[in-house]
Amino acid sequence: MSYDQGYWHTDECSKQGLPEENAATHIAVYVLWCIKRNFLSDEMEQLDPEALRQVRGGQLSAAQYFENSMDWKFGEWCLNDAGNQFTLAYYDNYLADIYQYFPSIVYGKWSELDANSVTEFLDSKYLDFTQGKFRKKKPWWRFW
Repeated sequence: MSYDQGYWHTDECSKQGLPEENAATHIAVYVLWCIKRNFLSDEMEQLDPEALRQVRGGQLSAAQYFENSMDWKFGEWCLNDAGNQFTLAYYDNYLADIYQYFPSIVYGKWSELDANSVTEFLDSKYLDFTQGKFRKKKPWWRFW
């Protein structure tokens, strides 16, 4: 199952006159959080370990890693069990949350992103999840 893909958002970037690379910023910041929290699958860890080392060391952006190593595709195959459990429960809410709390991430430039704020926000959501306080919101498209 695919959680999100940069390709799904390129039309909106085009409509807004933004560079295509901005289509995946919101996904790349989530991937960065997953990398920092060791939620990547063994397969992803072994796919391009040098690039991951560079992301962890700050020499390569998660946006570049997401484009070059993940082909702009983020799915269950990218994450380990813990990462998938949280992402399955939260990712729909993440999309709503970034629109509300971090609108500059949506179609924004990676270079202008405050990844630390998003990391802290995701850490708090994960803590709520692990403590059983997390409630999955109804997807925005469900009105019944």
